[in-house]
Amino acid sequence: MKMRFLVFIIFIIIVISYIFLFYLNSDYSLTKNTGDIVNSLIDEDGMDGSIDQGVGGELDCEDCNVIMISLTNTRKDHLGIYGYSKNTTPNIDAFFKNSIIFNEAFAPASWTLPVIASLFSSEFPYSHGVMDRYDGSGMLDDKVLTLAELLKEDGYKTAAFTGGGDHSSIFNFNQGFDVYQEGGGNGPRHYAGINQSIFSAIDWLKNNKNDNFFLLLQGYDTHCPFTPKQPYDKMFDPDYEGGIDFSLCLWTFEKVKPIYENDKKYWPLKSWYSGDGIKDVNLTDNDVEHMVSLYDGEIAQADNTLKDFFTEIENFGLDKNTIIIFMSEHGDLFGEHGRFMRGGPLRGTFYDQVLNFPLLIKHPKIDNPIYVDSLVQTVDIMPTLLDIMNIKDPQAELRQGKSATFSIINQTDFNDQIYAASKFTPSNSNVYFSESSTVEVIRDNKWKLIKEKIFKNNENLIEDMMGNSNLKQETQDFYELYNIEDDPKEENNLYGTNKKITEKLKKDLEKWTDKFD
Repeated sequence: MKMRFLVFIIFIIIVISYIFLFYLNSDYSLTKNTGDIVNSLIDEDGMDGSIDQGVGGELDCEDCNVIMISLTNTRKDHLGIYGYSKNTTPNIDAFFKNSIIFNEAFAPASWTLPVIASLFSSEFPYSHGVMDRYDGSGMLDDKVLTLAELLKEDGYKTAAFTGGGDHSSIFNFNQGFDVYQEGGGNGPRHYAGINQSIFSAIDWLKNNKNDNFFLLLQGYDTHCPFTPKQPYDKMFDPDYEGGIDFSLCLWTFEKVKPIYENDKKYWPLKSWYSGDGIKDVNLTDNDVEHMVSLYDGEIAQADNTLKDFFTEIENFGLDKNTIIIFMSEHGDLFGEHGRFMRGGPLRGTFYDQVLNFPLLIKHPKIDNPIYVDSLVQTVDIMPTLLDIMNIKDPQAELRQGKSATFSIINQTDFNDQIYAASKFTPSNSNVYFSESSTVEVIRDNKWKLIKEKIFKNNENLIEDMMGNSNLKQETQDFYELYNIEDDPKEENNLYGTNKKITEKLKKDLEKWTDKFD
């Protein structure tokens, strides 16, 4: 009997010893709650970025605040955190180092107005209809419950500090915001940067830091014209000696090829001089390099402005209870595909340099970087936030995006395909274009199809969008097909060479667009 009891005691000691050694050598301490924290996100080399399977609730952040920062027009590949060789964003890189880093986030259009409507509504442009500044349709419907409205209904204080322009309240984007401050004026030369609103945003944070809140900070710091102040004007190209006036937006309105004068290569661009009409401006390759350097200077200048904002967030202790997002609505073009900026009727602007935007999410429970390589879309941001914050959405069935939380946690594929689509209707005063057009994109991890349609009559497009099937139209369709895996810069148009892939993508795109009829 005594012998059995002794054996039992020895067995218990062995079991306890094994349990103790297991916890001692695991990534958890004995005091950690596995349901509330992120489990060992990065492997010993710090390169994996995956999360252990089967651990639930890592991203739950009920009652967390939300800060959303958007530097409109900032290309993803010009940020240090995404591997850019120039030191443009040391403060953004440091602040968002241990964040969810999305490598494949895509916008639904190539310009700000429809993208913002999609961000606030989780609807694609063909659904929310906000695609025109001039024809009266460019207003978000009051019936749409926006992200700000849902958070406000849940008891959040809400404020937006924007640079105006396409973020203006005239488009009804102020729905749900207690405070909606917009700076700047009409036209790119008068759009406001975050430098004009950041102190107001900090003051608002100071006064509301003890409440649940949603804060949007947006600026056009990196939008043309590119005129950074010293020392940022010469930071990346100090020896430039050209005579181009970069205080004006220089762009193309169609695809251009280099021209040669006296055996010298030039890029033919156009500039709108205030009070003096549209003028031709020819840029050398050195001029183009300097334009990019000024653009990078604008990014670096905005990054420096954000330094104080990040410091105050930490001083207020908000990094411990706030989801902080950095993004841009879209990027821009600097000669790729024969295009500069995104002037014109949207055509030639739906390339990845524009649509693939930076998206970083800093989460209070995450202390290592998580790299997400699956395809996500602007319309997924709102459902993802609501899911993380456990906020119910009475219009959930109307949302066209979905929550990415499971994909983030388990490192699984999210969207098999992403889409982008918008229409362009020229105003009566447009001196370049009289024809309406649509651009539509379908893309997966390997292939991308771009469809551009030109309508020969503006009224035809409007009636067609209204579903008039009896209307006969004169249209032209143009397609581009790219193997993104082999040709990430989209330089080799394969349309006409791979019938099987082309027909599949056409069919899938048509199936998607049919949802909006």
